[in-house]
Order: sequence, then structure tokens, then C-alpha cells
Amino acid sequence: MTMGAIEHEGYRFEIEYSVLLQKGALHVYCNGKFIDEIVFPFRGEKPNEQQIEALVSEYVEQKGADLKASFLSNEMQHIAHDSLFRSDIW
Repeated sequence: MTMGAIEHEGYRFEIEYSVLLQKGALHVYCNGKFIDEIVFPFRGEKPNEQQIEALVSEYVEQKGADLKASFLSNEMQHIAHDSLFRSDIW
């Protein structure tokens, strides 16, 4: 079964679940491209909306942290590269 979709921070989360298996999944898309799947357990007739919101928030926060770490790493590489070729040091 599907529950619709959530749009958040440029991501689209499509929700699917199986009552029989008591498993749900968030299919994550960015710019229309599938990029990830988050599988989670639940109890009852359908997943809890607060649980889904927490999973979405956690995913977006983690991706934001990953992007920030990647950006800082790239900046440090540029700084190291630039310092190797500074003319005033030689």
C-alpha cells in the first residue's frame, strides 16, 4: 500500500508499506531520480506518521551533515594545494 509522498529540503519521500509483513519503506528521490530506500518496521494497520516524520528529518539532517563534511574536506584540500604553490614561501 502507499501513503502518498512528503517533499522536504529538495527530497521527495514516497511511502509504501505492507500490513502483512509489518514493514514500511521510504523511497527517496532527488530531482526525480531515485537515490535511496529507508526500510523500517511498524505495528498496526499503517505506519505512525510521527515515525515517518522522524525518519525524514533524520535523513535530511544526515545528508546535510554529509554535504557539509564533504564541502569542508574539499575546502581543506584547496587550502593545502594553494599553500604548496604560494610564491611568497619559495
